[in-house]
Amino acid sequence: MKIFYTSLLFISLTIIGAIAEDKVCFSPGTCCEDNIIRLANESKEKIEVVIYSITNVKILNALLAAKKRGVVIKVIVDTLQSSGKKSLVKYMVNADFDIRFNTSFKIEHNKFGIFDGKFMVVGSYNWTNAATSANSENCIIVDNLTTITQYQHRFYDLWKIYETGDSLNINDSRRGKGTDRHRQRKERRSQAYISAGVGIGG
Repeated sequence: MKIFYTSLLFISLTIIGAIAEDKVCFSPGTCCEDNIIRLANESKEKIEVVIYSITNVKILNALLAAKKRGVVIKVIVDTLQSSGKKSLVKYMVNADFDIRFNTSFKIEHNKFGIFDGKFMVVGSYNWTNAATSANSENCIIVDNLTTITQYQHRFYDLWKIYETGDSLNINDSRRGKGTDRHRQRKERRSQAYISAGVGIGG
């Protein structure tokens, strides 16, 4: 009987351990950065990213390496942040990453990456040097497929909303906006597209 209860306890702890796979990281520190790079390096099929800001060259290099291996990478970014001096989005555009820009909301503030549909990194952590070395941030490495699927649905909802090219006009028509203030906002966003280097290199 003692052996039975001991075995039952072992099985229960094993199940609990399997459920509690999510890893929590905090910064300053390299935990988030290291796990993003690791998952990018391990990806074999696809990576889907929604990020507010990216300035971290190490992460970019991991994405470039994955792209060269044939991994399909789709990235959604915030339009105005992409025009910043330190932003790496212009380099990603030149490297022919498949990128779409926020055209419908005040800012695109999501920060998550999905790797092969099996793992996800999500949290306050932007993919920036400051988030690693200076800011108080967090991220969670998730392997719960139910949770990941919900984020994937959100990703492709946004992907569809953020059409390229004439998306600004499409969104204006859909939302029925026609005020001077909204037209000025369109002009600012269009200028941010140009500043970010959209269209350069293909």
